[in-house]
Amino acid sequence: MDEHRLFYWFQALENAGGYKLRQGVSKTHEVWIGLDGAAPQHDRPLMAACPPSWYANSKVFGDFAIADAKREVVKEYDAKVAATLEGYLQNRERNREYGALNFGDWWGERVINWGNIEYDTQHAFFLQFARSGDFRFFQAGEEAERHNRDVDTVHAHANDYRVGAVYSHCMGHVGDYYAKSPLPGPHQGSPRGGFSVSHTWCEGHCDHYFLTGDRRSLETARKIADRYGVYGTTNFDFTNCRVPGWHLILTMGVYRATGDPFYLNAARIIVERVLERQTEEAALGSAGGGWRRRMVPGHCLCEPAHYGNAGFMVGVLLTGLRWYHQETNDPRVARSIHLGARYLIKDLWMPAVNGFRYTTCPRSSSGPWSNLLLFDGIGYAYQLTGDQELAQVLMAGTDAAIKSMSGMGKSFTMYIRVAPHVLDLLAKLREDPVLPLTQLNVETPAPLSGSTTVKFDASGTRWPKGGTGRLTWDFGDGATAVGEKVEHTYARGGKYRVILTAEGGGGKATAEAMINLPPKELEAVARGRATVVEAEGFSGQGGGNVRIVPDRVAASGPIITGWHMEIGHWLEWKATVPEAGRYRLLLKYCSDSPNPRRELRVDGQIPADSCKEIAFPRTGGFSVGKDDWAYLTVGGEEKPLLLDLTAGEHTIRMTNLGDGLALDWLALIREK
Repeated sequence: MDEHRLFYWFQALENAGGYKLRQGVSKTHEVWIGLDGAAPQHDRPLMAACPPSWYANSKVFGDFAIADAKREVVKEYDAKVAATLEGYLQNRERNREYGALNFGDWWGERVINWGNIEYDTQHAFFLQFARSGDFRFFQAGEEAERHNRDVDTVHAHANDYRVGAVYSHCMGHVGDYYAKSPLPGPHQGSPRGGFSVSHTWCEGHCDHYFLTGDRRSLETARKIADRYGVYGTTNFDFTNCRVPGWHLILTMGVYRATGDPFYLNAARIIVERVLERQTEEAALGSAGGGWRRRMVPGHCLCEPAHYGNAGFMVGVLLTGLRWYHQETNDPRVARSIHLGARYLIKDLWMPAVNGFRYTTCPRSSSGPWSNLLLFDGIGYAYQLTGDQELAQVLMAGTDAAIKSMSGMGKSFTMYIRVAPHVLDLLAKLREDPVLPLTQLNVETPAPLSGSTTVKFDASGTRWPKGGTGRLTWDFGDGATAVGEKVEHTYARGGKYRVILTAEGGGGKATAEAMINLPPKELEAVARGRATVVEAEGFSGQGGGNVRIVPDRVAASGPIITGWHMEIGHWLEWKATVPEAGRYRLLLKYCSDSPNPRRELRVDGQIPADSCKEIAFPRTGGFSVGKDDWAYLTVGGEEKPLLLDLTAGEHTIRMTNLGDGLALDWLALIREK
């Protein structure tokens, strides 16, 4: 593991040895000489910096909300960003992200790739520094800048076409140190290096120039934008949203830094084709406004594949269009942004999780992890139009978006590279809501209780203009209620969509929650007729290694995952039943894999033909940001497989036959 992460560059070559470096890689060094006899920290010299208000008023970084502990949303956001910075730095120590070629970048994209600062990590850090004055963010940003500027960018090459290109995330930053990934399976390491405008950024380079005056950063930005402004706009065509989106973002970033009309003209060429290709009308199962296309594998695995789009790609494009519109005020672009924003909420918004589906495909995972990325364009569309449907989504998704932020480099960057530009709007919508701001809290029964009684609380709902209103509940099983705090008992376990409607203050808003109740058979646990074994308490495994992870949504405790790498990877559990009898086996699992299958053995024997290959239906995720758990009764709920067990200890073994699943627990339930 260490070689391809840390020592890939130290390889014996034909008739030589030592370093193996890619043509075009560079490294900038600074030497500080003090003549006053003092001993300052030469690697952290004093730097002249302005207060955040000056940076905000300059508009150099665009509009952003200054850090303000008196504003609720801003305070919550900054606290989370500070915590995720700690996570980012802890990952650096854990992954040993050091060395002349590595330092400043983050590791772990596609398991073993270097990220090549995907989504412009330095830009994200510099923005946070500008709005907070916290020097830790400048320091982290400069570290990322110097890496990306020197190592990932081609500054010189025998082939002029390569000059200004930037390597996408791969093994060894520039790739081609290895013929193939050392890990099995797809999406686990990218050994080849390559270039794409969809993985290229310039805003961070410009930010560093603005903050330090370092002309090498600006020259790097221009070199990149020149390459893509020439080669990338010749016979330009639309492929998918993130290609013109990132192209616009980098081009407009350099235009704002230089005022050179060459870059604005390059952006105009891109925008004209983007407007031409926008699909305004709904068709083929997808809403209008979203640049519809038949989705590729990875965005949809159905046969035939669905039409639609990936939300993050549309979000990136809306950000690019926002920057262009702010410079040109082109009304066609304003309309396009509004159509695109409405597409996102009509096709991808999932109220039950206060987040978005990954793609239009109904089987794709959903959660709030992309909210802030998409809110940049949606928020700008709201500011242009006052569309209250957009406001409701912004209000509903703010808390979940902030809570979902993580310290992994790619995720961290995705959140904070655009959030400062919409943060002021999100704060204002909470401080002075234009619609009822619902607060829906759900108290579900204790795990393994078998109870189906749920408590609901919306007493924290905020009303426009300081008024009051009416709260109506639809519990998803035909029953309804009115009031701030209500309780409901469901007839059976299962998944229920609960809708809260708030009317008052001249407005109306809804909120949703998905309730996932376990089967009532689990009442047998409290009555002493069931044995539950936690999945992480396995007694043995062979042919691979699962991971034990905490903090999955709605889990009883730690769970096991990563059970997909090796076919034949088996796990065993010891289960003790108090008395002899006939038992059904119930499993709590989740999966976003297309076809998880496992073999089941009890005490070394396959108890029935159906246990030779048990299929686990896809649940839509691994319960990272939402409750994706499902309950599978071996043999089926109608005619479950009944195991004749003697009193005492028994061994349950499950073997991987394909695809991944996460497992929370196994339960042996004795028949009455």
